[in-house]
Amino acid sequence: MATLIRHKFAVGNSYDTYAPKSTSEYLDAALEAEKYIAQYERQTKDGIFWSIEETDKPNLSFFVGTTGNVYYYLKLYQALGEAEYLDKVKKGADYLTKHWQDDIVEGKEDIPGASKGLYYGIGGIGLVLLDIYDETKEEKYLDTARDIAKYYKDHASKDENGIYWSNSSALFLDGGTILFLLKLYEEEKSDEIYDLIISAIKHYLAGGIKHDDGGLEFNGLKGWLNFSLPNFEFGSAGSGYLLTKIYELTNEEQYLDAAKACAIYLKSIAIKQEKGFLVPYRVGLDEEPIFYLSSCHGPAGTSRLFYRLYKLTNDDKYLKDIEELVDGLESTGAPEKQSVGFWNNVCLCCGNAGLVQFFTAYYQASKNDRYKKLALRAGNVLLGEKEKKAEKISHWPLAFTRVEPETITSPIGYYDGAAGIGSALLQLYLSEEDKFKWVRLYDDPFNE
Repeated sequence: MATLIRHKFAVGNSYDTYAPKSTSEYLDAALEAEKYIAQYERQTKDGIFWSIEETDKPNLSFFVGTTGNVYYYLKLYQALGEAEYLDKVKKGADYLTKHWQDDIVEGKEDIPGASKGLYYGIGGIGLVLLDIYDETKEEKYLDTARDIAKYYKDHASKDENGIYWSNSSALFLDGGTILFLLKLYEEEKSDEIYDLIISAIKHYLAGGIKHDDGGLEFNGLKGWLNFSLPNFEFGSAGSGYLLTKIYELTNEEQYLDAAKACAIYLKSIAIKQEKGFLVPYRVGLDEEPIFYLSSCHGPAGTSRLFYRLYKLTNDDKYLKDIEELVDGLESTGAPEKQSVGFWNNVCLCCGNAGLVQFFTAYYQASKNDRYKKLALRAGNVLLGEKEKKAEKISHWPLAFTRVEPETITSPIGYYDGAAGIGSALLQLYLSEEDKFKWVRLYDDPFNE
């Protein structure tokens, strides 16, 4: 019961914090997260997977499953150069090459089509395998990414506008599928992949909702729920980010214009705070606004669109938008204080780990000490909230579901648990040691 009490939620409640005596404590915590994950490693003839559940059919997804754990070991290897981590990367990736189709299970998640999308599906597996191919140059990982692309080609639906899969614009779903195809195209410049991308983006763009003020809304929940999630994983922030990548591919201004229009839409629904503004978690319901603050539906994710637009246009107004979002975030009391959309969950998706990753990356890009200080403050929450399980093993009890803050678990996944928290702490360590080198995922612009 002590864990439950210590990690409780209440609006205005302070997270536990710990200020380290040396930056090596960030690395120590990241390695303690690895030891926690390693307890759940399963050896098979096809390689290894990780599962906290007692099952021989693991979740393979990037979000909560084996793909995310493989990715964490890849980042550990790239940061520290230890061969044991590369060995785990290869064995985990080998398992994915043989079993990626096992994860195409409709209905396994609450989101229709998730198993064919990016974060919960085969697109994320393909994206991570491409990063592993970039590191190892082992052709089998590229071959599996090609097989995943062929699956998408063979299972696409089509209408008068082009091809689609789930018919959702969400980066979580079809938007993420297109991101994966873009990354694959960068690897090998295949005409077939290019044609798939262009057909899919034509269908995608046709689904945008134009507003009288020039804004462009993408509602990844359209036809499914009666509200919209406007931020990165399901809304206009993620859609605009994707459209900037399409603009770079094609040099067609319509895509950059559409990305700019997504930013206009986000600004039109933003709500002023004591200082700055925030984009609400959802729109279309008669309710007091809820503000998530991290990667999935908050400033840590939504800022990616504004940063991409700054890099493409050199217009400082987009940097000002990021500053205003961070002002809004701080107005809630974050990163030390809980609020309605920043509950007892410190994971990469929804919590302080996502803030550490964002602030560390933006500090490296901007060299503005404000973001360094914010990264350290959020990192101190991660250190304060960790629990020692055994010598050199730590975990992070958290409530993954916002509306169930009393349900405490300690996941091992990348977006929901220890792998992502460890990754954030590793980035903070490298930044503080002036050793920062981090090849970011394809949905993250801050290494440009």
